[in-house]
Amino acid sequence: MEIVKHNKTALIFGASGLVGSQLLKELVASSIYDQIHVFNRKEKRYHSPKIKQHVIDFSNLREHITLIKGDDLFYCIGSTIKKAGSKKKFIEIDLIYPTEIARMASANEVSQFLLVSAVNADAESYFFYNKVKGEVENALRQLNFWALHIFQPSLLLGQRKEFRLGEEIAKFVGKGIDHITDGALNKYRPVEAKSVAKSMLLAAQGIEKGIYIYPSHYLHELAKKETSLIKYQKKKNG
Repeated sequence: MEIVKHNKTALIFGASGLVGSQLLKELVASSIYDQIHVFNRKEKRYHSPKIKQHVIDFSNLREHITLIKGDDLFYCIGSTIKKAGSKKKFIEIDLIYPTEIARMASANEVSQFLLVSAVNADAESYFFYNKVKGEVENALRQLNFWALHIFQPSLLLGQRKEFRLGEEIAKFVGKGIDHITDGALNKYRPVEAKSVAKSMLLAAQGIEKGIYIYPSHYLHELAKKETSLIKYQKKKNG
């Protein structure tokens, strides 16, 4: 498998979410991508001729395996236990869906998989949310992608459709974390959804094979890079 540098085809799941909507704008504006395949539950209106929309049944993903073909797959779907309605539904959305889609993408020789995970993702965690996120990361590490990019943002900043009081409080507190702790807890710094989206686009242009982890505080800096890419720690070959 060889990595493609230009005239690429992007696949994006979660294009209507906080990060995904920003990423879609970046992909449309990028001269690197000729085609963008967007996968939705319901039909939406898009104006770019680069975008091809697929309305799919997430409860029967295997029906759509022939559509999961391209160069870079960006997975931006993520929920919360409260929003999902139950732990069982959360597992379905945040573990079963991305794992199944990644397996199909790998089988179809998609070169790269870029996942929006979360800070403190750890399959051994005592916290249910972090444990599920870690299990997804571990599952994807077993697949045969040219490169796997895992983004671990802390609290995401941006204009949400719904109001979340807890997040509004966390935003206010989080912005002062660096000053209070002298950088000791900077991985918990809130990060703009737009910065995550820009980081994903830039990471996808790397040409080195491997697994890459991008923690929240690093996304601020990565998003500022315009022509070059700084690869972060935790690089694991294969």
